[in-house]
Amino acid sequence: MTTGAREPRLVADPPPYREHVNLRGVSELRVAHHGRDR
Repeated sequence: MTTGAREPRLVADPPPYREHVNLRGVSELRVAHHGRDR
């Protein structure tokens, strides 16, 4: 837990980057699923 306090920038940088990738991946996966289901 000292790493977070030692490098707060690294901890605050990964979260936003992962959220963007997740949102994009989920959007693409949802579109593909809907297209295949329909």
